[in-house]
Parts: sequence; C-alpha cells; structure tokens
Amino acid sequence: MWRKNKRYVSARCTGVDLNRNFDAMWGTTGISRTCSSDIYLGEAPFSEPETANLRDLFESIIGEVVAYMSVHSYSQFLLVPWGYTEYVSRPANSAELDRVATRMTQALIARYGTQYYMGTAWQLLNYAASGSSKDYALRRKPNLYAMAYELRPSASSSIGFNLPASQIVPTGQEYMDSLVALATEIRV
Repeated sequence: MWRKNKRYVSARCTGVDLNRNFDAMWGTTGISRTCSSDIYLGEAPFSEPETANLRDLFESIIGEVVAYMSVHSYSQFLLVPWGYTEYVSRPANSAELDRVATRMTQALIARYGTQYYMGTAWQLLNYAASGSSKDYALRRKPNLYAMAYELRPSASSSIGFNLPASQIVPTGQEYMDSLVALATEIRV
C-alpha cells in the first residue's frame, strides 16, 4: 500500500508523491515538506526520474497531444483543472472541459450504474493539491483536454485501495467507455 515512488531520499526516508512533483504551482498547497509524509513533494519540480521522464515525453510530442488523462484510485471521480486552488478557479477552456467531462462521466456510469462524480478537487473533496500532472499539462498547453480519474471503489468504501479482483475488469470497461466518449467528443 505504498503511495510514493521508492527513491532513497535519506536514511530515514524513502519516496516522493509523484503527483505533487510536477511544475504546476509546485509546493503551494496540499503538500508536505516532511519526507515521511505520503504527500511529500520532493526537493524540486521534476526531481524524480518518473516525473522528469513524463515531462520529457510530453514536451517531445506536445504539438500532437490533444488530451492528457491521469489515472488514479480511488473515489470514483473525474477531476478537472485546476486542482491546486483552494477555491473554484478554472482554466480558460473550462466550459469545453466540463462539456466533455460530463459526457465521459455519463459513460463511466452507463455500463454498470457505478456512480462517478465530475468536478474540481476543491468542489468534490474540499481539498487542493499543487504539482499534479494534469495541471502541469494544461498549463504547458492551454486548451488541452486534461483530467484525472479516481477510479473504483467509491470514496466511502471501506476497502480503499484494495479493489477486489472481481471489480478489475468492470472498472477497466468503464474507463474504456469514458475514453471512447472523450475521443468522440473532443474538438481538434
């Protein structure tokens, strides 16, 4: 049940929360500078090889990228930017993001009736976190379709990250349905 990467930081600390390590209002909210914390942001933006590699890949194909989806568990949310604000602040393309995210959320629900919710982290969780990959991608390429999934189980579930094997395929099917909705709805 390890949340962070496994990089050696010090004799008493291992790992950085990779979704706090991107250069998107890095280090401003929803983070910890204490290495033992699950939300430790690292020493600098892109201090981790995983985030630096994602940045380099993204930058190498930025002209072709039309959508960026970050996939996590759990809570059954589709999160739209911005995630780093402690109030409802939205990017310039928020109306378009919301239109497409609504269709994607409908697709997540349609197959099995699994309840998903769409909104910003602040709207859904009353929580903000800086340094996320979706916010970084959208800041680098305005008007990008950038979102983050929090897949099964629900936020109120007692099983948390321990998704039963019987739910893996249905979760994947819902996710794929939402990607089809994304591909159908985006305007390029």
